[in-house]
Amino acid sequence: MELYTRRTIAQCLDEGWTLMSTNFGRILKNLWAPLLLMATVSGVSAPIWLNIQRHIVTDAFTLSDILLPVLTLIAMLCAVVIFEAKTFKLLNEQTTRWCIRRTARFTALMIGIMLILSFAIKMILTILNISVNKGNINPAIGLALIVAVSIVLIVMLILVVSPLLYANVKYMIEPETKIRHTWKNYKRGWKSLGKIFAFQLLSALIIILVQGIVSLSGIIVILAANFSLSGMAFGDPDGLPANFMLIYAITVAIASLIYCALMIWFTLSAYYLYASIEAKYRQ
Repeated sequence: MELYTRRTIAQCLDEGWTLMSTNFGRILKNLWAPLLLMATVSGVSAPIWLNIQRHIVTDAFTLSDILLPVLTLIAMLCAVVIFEAKTFKLLNEQTTRWCIRRTARFTALMIGIMLILSFAIKMILTILNISVNKGNINPAIGLALIVAVSIVLIVMLILVVSPLLYANVKYMIEPETKIRHTWKNYKRGWKSLGKIFAFQLLSALIIILVQGIVSLSGIIVILAANFSLSGMAFGDPDGLPANFMLIYAITVAIASLIYCALMIWFTLSAYYLYASIEAKYRQ
C-alpha cells in the first residue's frame, strides 16, 4: 500500500501494528541496546526514588537524596532520547548521530513549551485560588470551580500540544525539514487537530489498558511499597521483605520494556498518521 495516502485512525493503528509484527526481528536487532538501557535506567531509578520517599517519611533526608534524583532524571532523559532516535532510525534510514541530534532538539523544544504552558496554567489557578479565598464564595463551590477550571485547562493544554505530534514526525522523517519550520508544521497539524487528538486518545487508551493488564503484578508490587510508606508515616515498622528493592527494580525494568514495546507501536502508527495528513498536501 502506498505510504502517502489517506487513512482512518483505525487504519493508522493497524498499519503500525502490522509493520511492527512483520519486522519484529529487525526491530529487536536495532533496538536491543536502547531497550536494555531503558530497562536498566528504570530499574535502577525506581528503588532510588522509593528510598527517597522512605527517607522523607522517616526524617532521614540527606544531600544525596537531592543529587541522586537529578542524576536519575538526566539518565532517564538521555535514555528516552536515544530510544526514540533509534526507533525513528528504522523509518528514516539516517545515521544514529543524526537521529539523536534531531530528537534531542525537538525534546528540548517540547520541554520548553511544556514548562511555559505549565507555568501559565499554574499562574491562572493561583490567581483563581486567591480570588476564591478572598471572595465571599462557599468553600464547596470554590473548590468545584477550581477543579472544573483545572480540567478545562488540562484539556486545552492537550489540544494545544497535539499538533506537535505531526511536527515531530515530519521533522524526524524529512531531512530537509528544520527545527525552525516547527511553527509552520504545527499550523498544518492544527488543521487536522481532530484527527490527531482522536488518534492520541485512542492509542493512549490502548496503551493504558495493555500496560495495566500485562503489568498487573508490577502494580501490586508498587502498591505494596506505597502501603508500606503510608504505614511508616503513622509510625508503623517497615513491613517489606529484605529483598523487596531487588524485586521492585526487576518489576519496574520489565514494565519499562513493555511500555517501550507499546511506544514503538505508537511511533510506527504515528508515522502512518503523518503520512495520511501529508497526503492531502502531496496530491
